[in-house]
Amino acid sequence: MKCPKCGRELNPLKGQTCVKPPKITSHYRSTMQAAKEAGISDARVRQMIGSGKVPAIKIGSSWMIHTSDVADIVNRKDGRRKKA
Repeated sequence: MKCPKCGRELNPLKGQTCVKPPKITSHYRSTMQAAKEAGISDARVRQMIGSGKVPAIKIGSSWMIHTSDVADIVNRKDGRRKKA
């Protein structure tokens, strides 16, 4: 069986799982870069990651966000929902 993410051969009978991190390319942004693109603070981006609103991967001590997810931050609706 091959890992769908990296293509590495895995043997699920031996309990092997893919732990290889994705390649960091120009498709990922740091929290600071994402904040600058979205026009919000770095702390707010980290808060959104912590609450699960923005998916991210942690590499070392840094959080990295895919560019498509940065676009979701930029296009998000501001403020709270209005009561009906």
